[in-house]
Amino acid sequence: MVSDNNGGAVVTWIDSRRSHNDIYAERLDGKGNPLWPAAGVVLAANDSDLVQPLPMPDGSGGAFVVIGQSTLEGFSDVLVQHVTSTGAIASGWPANGMSVAPGGATGYGAVPTGDGFLLMGWVDLDGQLRLVRLTASGGYASGWTAAGLAVGRAQNNGQ
Repeated sequence: MVSDNNGGAVVTWIDSRRSHNDIYAERLDGKGNPLWPAAGVVLAANDSDLVQPLPMPDGSGGAFVVIGQSTLEGFSDVLVQHVTSTGAIASGWPANGMSVAPGGATGYGAVPTGDGFLLMGWVDLDGQLRLVRLTASGGYASGWTAAGLAVGRAQNNGQ
């Protein structure tokens, strides 16, 4: 759950109504009343299990949501979706989210930069920390690529 910056919140959850785990969202006003369809808005749905939705405010009443596509080894992909204050998928964003870490990941996180961009990071399957900057319209910011910027290596906590 994340603030919508208008006294309400955007809530995300995992839903298996289609037999696979999909990701849904709902925007609530300050009294807990739904502002989007009561069953929620589909942010990402495919034939694999989607897990760990991580919402962040977009500064305009909507949210960026980072989503893991689960495998036994970690995440086979990491998706990012942008839902507007009206519950629509933002213009330029794929219906089921933008693939950001197609080579796989063992963890991920993100932070909105406050100027309409999202800085997203993940640990690839080789332990490399990577960052990418995404635009509000579903593309890579100027100078950024799908491979992300390698910024270091993940620590294994002595194991």
